[in-house]
Amino acid sequence: MIFFTSDLHFGHEAVIRYCNRPFATIQDMDEALIKNWNSHIQPTDTVFVLGDMTLAPYKYFEPIAKRLNGIKYLVKGNHDHFSDGQYRKLGFTVFEEIKMKLAGKTVRMSHYPYALPWYKRLFAYKSELRFMERRPPKIPGEWLLHGHSHVNYRKADDGNRIHIGVDGWDFRPVSLREIESIMNKAEK
Repeated sequence: MIFFTSDLHFGHEAVIRYCNRPFATIQDMDEALIKNWNSHIQPTDTVFVLGDMTLAPYKYFEPIAKRLNGIKYLVKGNHDHFSDGQYRKLGFTVFEEIKMKLAGKTVRMSHYPYALPWYKRLFAYKSELRFMERRPPKIPGEWLLHGHSHVNYRKADDGNRIHIGVDGWDFRPVSLREIESIMNKAEK
């Protein structure tokens, strides 16, 4: 099976407060994320992580990464600060962005949501406007899977994009079947 996730932020205490995550400590959050990951993803499954795995030092994250099931692909986000070689040692194949056919549709995988001009009017927080230069353009007929925004919605109303960050999916990975279901409903 194929799964998607993003914005796990292993070892990042501030994300608990910033995103109002229901965890008392970093250890509670990390263990819940590992448990949710491994209860969905088997060792032979494929998982695409669309950025922001951790802000912690390599030595902190290394034992966590080794506990995570699956064949792992990382699309780098703004908090993915290890070298590509370090990520490879942790079992990840690293990309800046991926574009492929999934469920008969062209799908772009990026950490970042679209760079749409009206975002500047919508978002009150400057943090939501960061990295506009890294955001992909909106292309008609193409779907975007992304993270970065730490919101609790899944399918956006502004076009063919699906937020797959853990904050919107009960802190668990999203299956390709769930993505297909959202895309099929949107195209009816």
